[in-house]
Amino acid sequence: MGATLRSCFRATLLTAVIGAVVNSLLSGCQFPVYGMASGGSGPAGSAGMDVTSGGTSGGDPGGMAADAGDGGSEAGAAGGGMGGAAGMVEPPQPDPCEQECIAPNPAGWQGPMALWEGSATTQPPDCPAGYADPTDLYNELIAPDGACTCTCRAEGQTCDAAIRVFDDFACTHSCATLPTTLACAPVSGCVGSQGSVRIDSITISGGTCIPKISEIPPPTWKYRDRLCQATNEGSCDDSRKVCAPTPRVPYGAQLCVKKDVFPNQERPPCPAAYPHFFKELYAEYVDGRECTECTCGGVSGGSCSGDLWMSKGGVCSMDYTLNADEDCPKFNLGQGTVHPTSIQNKLTVSAGSCGVATPSKPMGAATEKGNATLVCCQ
Repeated sequence: MGATLRSCFRATLLTAVIGAVVNSLLSGCQFPVYGMASGGSGPAGSAGMDVTSGGTSGGDPGGMAADAGDGGSEAGAAGGGMGGAAGMVEPPQPDPCEQECIAPNPAGWQGPMALWEGSATTQPPDCPAGYADPTDLYNELIAPDGACTCTCRAEGQTCDAAIRVFDDFACTHSCATLPTTLACAPVSGCVGSQGSVRIDSITISGGTCIPKISEIPPPTWKYRDRLCQATNEGSCDDSRKVCAPTPRVPYGAQLCVKKDVFPNQERPPCPAAYPHFFKELYAEYVDGRECTECTCGGVSGGSCSGDLWMSKGGVCSMDYTLNADEDCPKFNLGQGTVHPTSIQNKLTVSAGSCGVATPSKPMGAATEKGNATLVCCQ
């Protein structure tokens, strides 16, 4: 009888753990309520002691009550454990690496990186999937010596003319002769309002030769390079490795690492995992090219052409224009007692030529500036 009651009691405890009503009993089991739903072992044990004192078989009822107390304790513990497990939140798991998991950067190097190279004038593409933080650098500086071509140009030449004024239209009866320097020469002795002019001679004087050296074109880069850092998205089974997707075109499929070195610092060898040296890349350059001074010889040649301005009353006013290129230009100052009072030289100079006495020569060089970025690839 005691064994049967214990079996029924344990079945009832299992039903309570999974959420059944505490007061429902298994089919065929009959026993009084011992407080087992509370999950407390102490009260149930005490109940066993009380039953023994008044029953016909004191040992079995007491043992049954003790078992009931033990069962209540087990049920309470099970309920507490299930409640604790239900309250825990599992952390999100990282996505697995869908590409290759590779060894981390060698000591002192940065990477792995995706590498693109193109013409220096080409706009680089965006970083491929799985890569970010682009760095643009350059290599192969194009910096010719420059032509340093010296040319000489004449400046400051003036035109002088010896002029005679005639009181007829045929340049036969001279009434005035003007000096060769004609900034504004007065005319005296000619009283008529009509006549003609003849230019006996034109000379060019003065002038200097000014040297000019051609500018050296600025240096240019032949190649532009873009390096993109792997974002390490994706989890590797080996926590010591990083997830590095294979870069897509137009980036190269191989992965690379980089290392910055100071000027004049010894270049380290490529690491074993990235044994192929690519190039040294730079961000800036310094242009130390220049040309030596050049000198010029003297001015030779040149010509004059243009107009003369004749005044009929004022001082050096433009009352009448004479074309100096004509052999015997005529003038007519109008009716009345007007006559020529001055002639102003408005001739223009077609400059002469100048020779180079001492040519210019190139000197100096353009070089990369700042730290060099070494790139090694798989």
